Amino acid sequence: MDLNLFLKVEGVELLNGTELFKVDPYGLVSVLPGVDIDRERTERIVIKAKLKVNKSSLHPKSFELCQIATAEILIDDVNDHSPKFTQKVYRFRIDPFPYNNTEVGSLRAVDGDAEEFGHLRYRILDEFVPDGHGGEEPLPFVLFQVFFIA
Repeated sequence: MDLNLFLKVEGVELLNGTELFKVDPYGLVSVLPGVDIDRERTERIVIKAKLKVNKSSLHPKSFELCQIATAEILIDDVNDHSPKFTQKVYRFRIDPFPYNNTEVGSLRAVDGDAEEFGHLRYRILDEFVPDGHGGEEPLPFVLFQVFFIA
């Protein structure tokens, strides 16, 4: 028995996820313009796509073949949130003659990013030397993100 089976594929159709994605005639799935998918809200999306075929070219047994594909899309986090301090101003009192490595206070900042993009560390930029006038000194510090590489 000689069976010649060919299928005229006319494209790919998304069965779900059409509010987020589009698919071109060759099956390339891409995010629709203006869609913002954020890992903090969504970690993964499962979409299904089906071949669009010319029904007249279908062999009776073709419906036994798989025409639907499932794709799991895992959303990676990016550094899209700026760190924010929990207070606008921090004030600390320092003993005039402190011991070395004396803790005088702590700062707290939060970042909405997940995993390594949410880890924060900050430091004073230069050696801090009070000028002795006025009783208050602004601290020059930088806030930067720490990246852990495993």
